[in-house]
Amino acid sequence: MCIRASTVEDAVYLSVRLRETDLREMEALLGCSPLEGLLHGVMNSSPAMSVITEEGLVAVFGVVPEGPGIGRVWMLGTPFLDKHPLRCLKEARRWVSIFIDRYELLWNYADGSNPRQIGWLRLCGFQIVRQNVPVGPGNLPCALFMLSRSGSI
Repeated sequence: MCIRASTVEDAVYLSVRLRETDLREMEALLGCSPLEGLLHGVMNSSPAMSVITEEGLVAVFGVVPEGPGIGRVWMLGTPFLDKHPLRCLKEARRWVSIFIDRYELLWNYADGSNPRQIGWLRLCGFQIVRQNVPVGPGNLPCALFMLSRSGSI
């Protein structure tokens, strides 16, 4: 597994290969096409990173700065991402620790009806702060998740 800085080409490639759950979540939360959402994430994140395995590009993730010390963390992947859960979890934890050194607070919303995603976030150190928050043009019931460098939310 290799992790490197994301490119616009990575956003284009991933936009037509997203996992169904990521596609639904993106459409409901952002109300934009996968390509628009990925381009926004890749171009506005500090940093945006791509996960490469023997299958090729399997995920893109990053943090969009939203104010002093605050970042909106995100990740989108292909179905191949689910074939490497332990390797990806280990890397995700490492990157969350890198991100929290750069930002005081990391946060975002996740589809509240996706227990696998909620479990993944908890394993990465995030706290589910609030559930069933209607978000985006689709009013998707979401879980608000956060991680604070100080440990208190």
